[in-house]
Amino acid sequence: MRVVAQDKENKDLKKRIKYLEIIKADYERIRHDLGERVKELNCLYGIAKLIEESGSFPDKVLSSTVDLIPPSWQYPEVTEARIIYKESIFSTKTFRKSKWFQKENIYANKEKIGEVLVYYTKKMPQSDEGPFLKEERALINGIAERLGRFAERENALAMLEDSRSLLRDKNRDLKAKNIALRELVAQFELEKRDVAIRVSTNAQQILLPVVERLSSKGIAKEYIKILKDNIKSLTSNFGPRMTNPQFRLSAREIQVANMIKSGFSSKQIAEALALSFQTIESYRKNIRKKLGITTQGVNLSSFLRSL
Repeated sequence: MRVVAQDKENKDLKKRIKYLEIIKADYERIRHDLGERVKELNCLYGIAKLIEESGSFPDKVLSSTVDLIPPSWQYPEVTEARIIYKESIFSTKTFRKSKWFQKENIYANKEKIGEVLVYYTKKMPQSDEGPFLKEERALINGIAERLGRFAERENALAMLEDSRSLLRDKNRDLKAKNIALRELVAQFELEKRDVAIRVSTNAQQILLPVVERLSSKGIAKEYIKILKDNIKSLTSNFGPRMTNPQFRLSAREIQVANMIKSGFSSKQIAEALALSFQTIESYRKNIRKKLGITTQGVNLSSFLRSL
């Protein structure tokens, strides 16, 4: 009986030892897996920190990122890494290629701009993807994705700076054009005043003396007066205002309006133009209507002179 009991105790002890060995193996596996995940998180965090601290210096970000890769893989002592970014290549110090590698493309705005490559320089135990873990595949994908977003940010910042530079250039051009325009307007005003002075001088010194001599040649005094008035107002706005299409004045109505402005009565206008008094009165009504003078209290002659 004592021997049987001893055998039973030995069997139970062996079972407990086997169970503890299983628990220990599970513990070691979990601890190993957690360690690998910590390395992966440290890698991604390190890249994020590099991007934040390095700002707009891609070379610094990429050269430091390539050094973060080997410690994050399962066998760091035989791991080498390389990042190809546009026209640049960044590699670990002892980099060399082998037939055991992982690769993931870097995309920015759906365009391939580079690659992330991880090599094992020695043959290692078979795993999910050759000697590489499936978690390492996820990690290299995550690295490539973050570098792609970094490139997109750099592109956006470059475009923003280009836009700002273009806007600054346009603002400078606009200021220069405004200055030139002001100078041109000032020059135009000077030339306009000069033209007005020359026209007025010529009218006063040359034309009016000739008209004065004509008045003694038997020409109707009414026409002489109109001619004098028109010569004196050569630089006025009366002509352009009267011929404005919005008023739709006929040539005869403009002629009558000009005589009214010069102070002629309807009777005098009728005699000068060989028309009836009623016709001139009709012209006056049409002129008032077309010029928008609806109030009877407004003197037509004064209104025309104000133009």
